[in-house]
Amino acid sequence: MDFHQKHEPKSFATCAPTYDINALREYLESENRKSIYLLSGPTGLGKTTTARILGNWLAQGKSVQIIERNMANENTIENVRDVIADFKERTIVADVRVFILDEPQRIKATTQDVLFKALDTLPEDIYVIFCTTDPQNLKSTLRHRTHEVNFHPLNNKEQAALLKKITEKEGFTIGGITNTSEKILSKHDANQSILFSEGSIRKLFDNIHTLVTGGTLTPVAIEQVTITLVTAIRKGSWKQVHVAVKGVTDHEVTRQKTCYALSKMMSQADDEQLPRYAHALGCMIGLIIDPDPENTLMFKAFGAWSHINGMSTWLEKS
Repeated sequence: MDFHQKHEPKSFATCAPTYDINALREYLESENRKSIYLLSGPTGLGKTTTARILGNWLAQGKSVQIIERNMANENTIENVRDVIADFKERTIVADVRVFILDEPQRIKATTQDVLFKALDTLPEDIYVIFCTTDPQNLKSTLRHRTHEVNFHPLNNKEQAALLKKITEKEGFTIGGITNTSEKILSKHDANQSILFSEGSIRKLFDNIHTLVTGGTLTPVAIEQVTITLVTAIRKGSWKQVHVAVKGVTDHEVTRQKTCYALSKMMSQADDEQLPRYAHALGCMIGLIIDPDPENTLMFKAFGAWSHINGMSTWLEKS
């Protein structure tokens, strides 16, 4: 089972305090609660998880079907019309249907109007929950139609409590020197895990998983530059790759960025793409021992770019 799924909360009581849980509960107990909700805040704070919990609560013990759609990728008028058609469709699968629509702000303003009109005529057995990182880009007419719940990053104390809870579930104790075979996590690694998470539940889970499986944490600053490099290589733009690595001189940062970037890309590749990413990672791996990281990164990034895009193999032996 995926580490996140393994520790994903199943009720409001077990959710991390990234939102006012008591206020939401009080609202849900009120007589005039709405059928449309907006969960807003930065990524990685448990909005989608909370939406699933909320969906099950709204069913009030009846059978429920939860349908999740990523509107960041399905933001055309045709996609929205498909969603609206699903609202109207009658089904015997469940008594209640809950639609979780992620990133609705990516829908064009005129298309949001179409969705807004459909929300006014929702059947009684339909609930809609929007999850967004950018609520200000939702039209006010659509936003005001919802009950909004705002999410915020965890503070250090809250992160520490969550870390302790998850590590204990994994059978680890905190103290001494990190030793995965003996299930010990050092206080230093625990503190670094919190520092590098920046209040994000998702990042904290990633960091805990890395540590309990014997991995090494990657500082946030390196991850951010890595994301830029991954995006540049994926788009196949040599100019963007050049910008992503410009001015990099620290050997360790360079090595982690490049290898981490290609490893991340390989983890998301399909069977057909995988050999290209493997070749690209081979191009990059020389940075581990190379004495001139900036210039070598430029050269090997170009080699990786060539392999990924199937444009050249002449750099394979570099």
